[in-house]
Amino acid sequence: MMEQFYSRSLLLCTVLLAGFACKPSRDARESSLEATNVAATPLGQFKGVKSISNIINSRLLIGDDFYLLRNVQRNQGFGNLENIMGGYAGVGIKNKYSNGIPNALNMFTWTSVIQNFAEEIATRSCMTGFFSLNRAARDVVCTANPSGRFKLTADSQSLPRAPLPTKGAPGELPWEKRPLDLWHLVMQEDAPASEAQAWIKWVQSQEFQKTYKTPETRLKAAMSAILLNPYFLLEN
Repeated sequence: MMEQFYSRSLLLCTVLLAGFACKPSRDARESSLEATNVAATPLGQFKGVKSISNIINSRLLIGDDFYLLRNVQRNQGFGNLENIMGGYAGVGIKNKYSNGIPNALNMFTWTSVIQNFAEEIATRSCMTGFFSLNRAARDVVCTANPSGRFKLTADSQSLPRAPLPTKGAPGELPWEKRPLDLWHLVMQEDAPASEAQAWIKWVQSQEFQKTYKTPETRLKAAMSAILLNPYFLLEN
């Protein structure tokens, strides 16, 4: 089912791209406005690693120097692949955006990088890692022991300020009781409600629970699916 979910996302990438490509040209009166957007990421293409890093940083992390290809232990092999994933190259008027159109190579790279980041969140960041989650993110994805150190374990106490836990599967994290919290934390208003509904239906399905049996693997899969959603990755 995970493969079907990702395939659906890639298909949506293609549909969105086709839709943007078919948009009518702007009126001549808007030419001056269009000229001011020459350096902007083309509609329907990947926002680029730097832009996605900034979005992740502002929504999930503490500090302002996070870079997706550097601040994740498992991403170190992707350090020189920024241009492949959509980026600018050249100087001055020759500075052009390239490789932003989704294809097999850059989608594979994005999937690997995003899954590595989600694994870092699920297995390390609540305790120690290459970056620190902000309070809002910790409230959604971490549990806390009495000393206040956040961790991903099934036997820890509920988060401070969190609602009383509801009955659920063993080892559930806060987001599993309130999945929409994780969706809004990461996606915010970038996608329509129908995307949230499809994601929630998936993470609450029996197949999801059977496939991902631990808190870490469930969080990695759920967060990867949000971050790989075309509404998050593509300029629109």
